[in-house]
Amino acid sequence: MRGALEILRARRWPWASLLALPVVAILWQSFFWFDRFPVAARAAYAGLTLLSALRPAQGLLAIAALATLGGPIALMVGAPQGRTAEPLLLAFLVGWLVHSVVRRQSILDRDDSLSAPLALFALAVSASLVVVSVAVQSATAPPWQFIRLITGLLAHDYFRLTHFETQNWDPAALLLEGVLVMAAVLQVTRRRPDLQSAVARMLAIGIAAAGVLSLVRLGTALVREADPVAFLLYALTSLRLSVHTSDFNAAGSQFVLALPLLWVLGIMVGRWRPVWWLAAGAVIAALWLTGSRSAQFSILLTLAAVMAVGAGRQARARLALVAVALVALVYAIIVGRPGPESSIVATLENRWLFLQLSWDMLKSAPLFGVGIAEYWNLSRVWMPEGLRTLYAAENAHNNFAQIGVELGVTGLGLFLWVLASSWRRARQALSADADPLLRALLLGLVATLLTFLTGHPLLIGAFACSFWIALGLAVARADALSGRSASTEQPLSIQDGRPASGRWRSRAAALIALLIFVSVPFRARLASDQVDLSRTRYGFAEGSVDPVSNARFEWIGPRATMFVPADAQSLYLSASPAAGEDGADLELMVDGRLANRVVLRDGLWLDMRLILPVTKSTRAFRRIDLIVRRSSGDYPSGSPARDSNDPRVRLRNVRAK
Repeated sequence: MRGALEILRARRWPWASLLALPVVAILWQSFFWFDRFPVAARAAYAGLTLLSALRPAQGLLAIAALATLGGPIALMVGAPQGRTAEPLLLAFLVGWLVHSVVRRQSILDRDDSLSAPLALFALAVSASLVVVSVAVQSATAPPWQFIRLITGLLAHDYFRLTHFETQNWDPAALLLEGVLVMAAVLQVTRRRPDLQSAVARMLAIGIAAAGVLSLVRLGTALVREADPVAFLLYALTSLRLSVHTSDFNAAGSQFVLALPLLWVLGIMVGRWRPVWWLAAGAVIAALWLTGSRSAQFSILLTLAAVMAVGAGRQARARLALVAVALVALVYAIIVGRPGPESSIVATLENRWLFLQLSWDMLKSAPLFGVGIAEYWNLSRVWMPEGLRTLYAAENAHNNFAQIGVELGVTGLGLFLWVLASSWRRARQALSADADPLLRALLLGLVATLLTFLTGHPLLIGAFACSFWIALGLAVARADALSGRSASTEQPLSIQDGRPASGRWRSRAAALIALLIFVSVPFRARLASDQVDLSRTRYGFAEGSVDPVSNARFEWIGPRATMFVPADAQSLYLSASPAAGEDGADLELMVDGRLANRVVLRDGLWLDMRLILPVTKSTRAFRRIDLIVRRSSGDYPSGSPARDSNDPRVRLRNVRAK
């Protein structure tokens, strides 16, 4: 048996590649069924896949720059702007996995200290997705109907309108794709310092281009304004602006990641140095426009460290300059730009309440968490009073808490294991060679991880791609500088007189994997028994207060889902079309069957009572779907839900009796 294992290990059969390729390929092919993407865009994505299969290094360079710009590119070609980074990721991953299978290359080196935490983290995410899906299926639909829905999702609807039952799939897939991207960076760039520098340049160029686009958007607005000076003052003090993503905090985290890279690349390139420093200036300006105070604070520490990259003459003068800059920037952030939504004191109070919320949710399922992407839904139940006046439901505003609550201490521990192992490798390399590029990568990652304490940027595809690429690149660079691959890490520890950790690491990884795998049936049964859909709403967005009735409303559209107790006899609600809209048609479906269709016109509120038919089902909840169509009635069923042109209506006073 041992001899057979050694033969398999020597030949390096791509078992992980063979397992990952079908799943990734199914998601990838669903993009080509998305008819609202132009033919030219679909051809370009297919070309990126072919390039990645033939030349994975070139494909990696492409996504390092383009993933950040997925939103602007989609806008340019007339495609919906939601989830624009993920098709690029899938296009590269499919090509890279095909290349690995054909070449019989392993995507994770068995002796690499990062292989175990990366694989286990992916396993924890996958197991959590299975548990959540089983619980949702048991409460909403018969198995055959749920399987048909999942099959349709994977076959052609992954980038189209998703349903409540599949809302957890997008965040789970984004984490799994991030793990695969990091593995790809490690495999493709290891022992290739020239390629590492090229990937770092492309990553910095993509993020710098996003910053330039924000400045162009601001300049365009200034030209159109009658009083540009007043508007500029407003923009510098109150406006929040980001072109490549609508999440301003995630945009700030991404700019923080790129700043040290831009500075160091400017030092390294010689005659093109002014261009890189101008790009750094554009990113600093774009960072300010995001209004992300956590990112701005984190860059203070990064700025002080970056100034030390070119250590040499006039060190004391640089330190004095850094001290003055720190004081000035702190004053500017706290006083000069207090924030359009709330003061910094109120923001810190809210973050503390979110930590309390996360702690309460974690205590309910400490080992494996409440389920991937379940934080938003369950926050409706656990939300403290101090936050309930501001939010109906919300994410954790802390990426570590988000992972810990959804995946438990097991998932959070595995994520921290990935970070700790990466840091250890990089620190060992820096002790042997103070490489500016590696130092810049580490500075950007450390500053970015600081922003994780007050935001959740890993939920945003554009940022997630940049983060996992930068993390993998830092480890690959460290291995190149140390003059050894990760596979030689264990022999070196033996030569240094320390006990080898490979054996206990393998045993610990096997034990954790077995624990996760065996726990799935028990967790699924427990989740099915405890599922409570009475406050679950999918497709609802926070609204505001109606100026006429002074009643608070929510937005829905083009499709929303809610659940009512099975013994409810009537559903009451009030609906109104959006201001400025001619009207909309609202369809109400009960358990998948059309129950009523109403016409909403002229911005007027329509009070409705829907009598729920008697059901013989033994399920505890009934599903209510609300479908919004344009007044012309020609809005196609199942069209994508994440486009700003999709119809929506206002909803209030929703209750079941």
